[in-house]
Amino acid sequence: MTPKLLGRMLFILFIWLFALRYYWECLNLGERSEKLTIVVAFWILTTFTAWEVSTLVKRILKEKNLLMSLNRTYLIKFLKDKRTWLVGAIILYVIFIPLVGFYFTSFVAFCVFSLILGSRNPIKIIFSGIVVMVLIYGIFSSLLQLSLP
Repeated sequence: MTPKLLGRMLFILFIWLFALRYYWECLNLGERSEKLTIVVAFWILTTFTAWEVSTLVKRILKEKNLLMSLNRTYLIKFLKDKRTWLVGAIILYVIFIPLVGFYFTSFVAFCVFSLILGSRNPIKIIFSGIVVMVLIYGIFSSLLQLSLP
């Protein structure tokens, strides 16, 4: 049970870190009402995060097999899990968007996500990625006249 609890705690902290980054960016908003909404939502999320993490830590510490769950077998299972690879790919996707650009990074991310989720035909993966990027470009650039990074 402990690996699930640890995974849940890491996922909650991962979401909170993204919320913290968004909070920092929104502190520069000019509109007071926009800033206030973000500040209140962030601190409510922080309160819930602290509550949930403390509850999970208590449950983990109560379990007797804490040391057993942190052994090499658990690490191997963790690294073989598709969810671990997806979270890693999402983190890299978010990091590379400002560095490389939205369209190329999204195309590569789409192909990587497809591979992680089990698609094995490279032609279908590449063709689907191109179709998705053309649709995104068409919708945002042509219809909505928005520029993506």
